[in-house]
Amino acid sequence: MKRSYNLEFTDFWSVGQEPDGGEMDIERLFTISEAKELLPSVRGKVEEMALAAAEMNDPANRLRLSQLTEANTSTAAIAPLLAPAEAVATLMAELNGLGIVIRDPGSGLIDFPSDRDGDVIYLCWRLGEDSISHWHTVDSGFAGRQPL
Repeated sequence: MKRSYNLEFTDFWSVGQEPDGGEMDIERLFTISEAKELLPSVRGKVEEMALAAAEMNDPANRLRLSQLTEANTSTAAIAPLLAPAEAVATLMAELNGLGIVIRDPGSGLIDFPSDRDGDVIYLCWRLGEDSISHWHTVDSGFAGRQPL
């Protein structure tokens, strides 16, 4: 029995979306100050997630995993190569549990659902930025980011 392991990010995108591709139900809205207050504790998780994502998609690791699965190698031998993908999934679940939407695990792009004049918006932050300083509408995404 041949096993197949696909470690593409597409497997993880569903964390921030409904199965039909629509936006997830928002259970929590953050104020700007709440999101900024949470950022220091979230930053470490996002950094760890981005590092694991880079390791997960490293071409050498992907090649080795492909070779091992084609050779029908035992799960125990393959497990270390799957560890980064498991770490990404675990960290995404932890961040989602806080009410944060993960947009891109590799670049550390996250959104904090918020409210602006009665409309749901996203406070947007990406790994490497000092603080949360942008927002965008639900429909515009990263390309529609505007300064706070």
